[in-house]
Amino acid sequence: MVRHSVLLFALILVLNVPASPQQNCPLPPSLQSIPPAENIFSDQQEVDLGDAMAEAVALRVNIIQNDELTTHLRELGDRLIHYLPPTKLNFRFYLIDLPQVNAFSIAGGRVYVSRKIVAFAHNDDELAGVLAHELGHIVTHQSAIEMTRAFREVLSATQVGSREDVFQTFHQYVENVSRQRHRSRGEVEKHQIVADQVSIYALARAGFNVQSFPDFWDRFAELHGKAGSWVTDLFGSTTPAQHRLRDMIKSMGALPPGCTDHATSANETEFKGWQAAVVDSRTSWAVRSGRGPCSFARISRRRRVNARKQRRGTIACSISGRMRTRSSRQLLRAYERRW
Repeated sequence: MVRHSVLLFALILVLNVPASPQQNCPLPPSLQSIPPAENIFSDQQEVDLGDAMAEAVALRVNIIQNDELTTHLRELGDRLIHYLPPTKLNFRFYLIDLPQVNAFSIAGGRVYVSRKIVAFAHNDDELAGVLAHELGHIVTHQSAIEMTRAFREVLSATQVGSREDVFQTFHQYVENVSRQRHRSRGEVEKHQIVADQVSIYALARAGFNVQSFPDFWDRFAELHGKAGSWVTDLFGSTTPAQHRLRDMIKSMGALPPGCTDHATSANETEFKGWQAAVVDSRTSWAVRSGRGPCSFARISRRRRVNARKQRRGTIACSISGRMRTRSSRQLLRAYERRW
């Protein structure tokens, strides 16, 4: 029953994709060319970097291997990508198990969405806002820029070459990641605000309800509509979450007239059916129970048996068969796009 329902939801959503961008909706102002000194990666090299980073992610989170459930998420993402500038990045969308209501992205095009954030969303428009925010991190190449700086600081590397070279340099970085300075709070906030701006414009161009994204953020951060003001700014009492809400509203106000008129999305009943299927999915049972080939329990046993190999960074359950495990937790924490 779940299988047929999910396929029906996917078909309905395909029929609701607008054929062209909403009237007068421009591209996000933050989509600008990046100087080579700030980003040493071509699009293809960034995809390679993302493949290397994905190994660290695969070690720390359970990716739900259910294509029928993921199809709806992927089609929402593809609808947004259709109205962003063409790129050679490889966009992919994954449902994952996390203890938090969260989503994050990494270099090259991967977006990871927890089942809990699907459960928290009220409709497709809100979930599209989450995806658009993560796409904002990707299309502005934030991870690639961060890794450019990290390679320079930690390894004194100023360029990368082939896919093998990208992997090798990344693995060397993992072994020495403790030498990297932490990002300042201001840097993190700036990245989030840029991604929020891209989200607002992408939602408008793709015909989603733009207001749904600030509504989602307001509810998630429990702001109750409080976005701060020049008074709270003066006394330093405006929180980062309030700053973000205010900038979302500002971005909405900058959109041309008629741009925020949104197309009809799948109705709430259809979304709730897919949402329930995601929340009730048992696809993670093998991992939680320790019976799957890449379960946490089996990985732990391999770690105990192959302690020496761990120090060299090898593990059997990675995407490519090789994984620098020493700092995988730090890497996931560093590049997770926290809501």
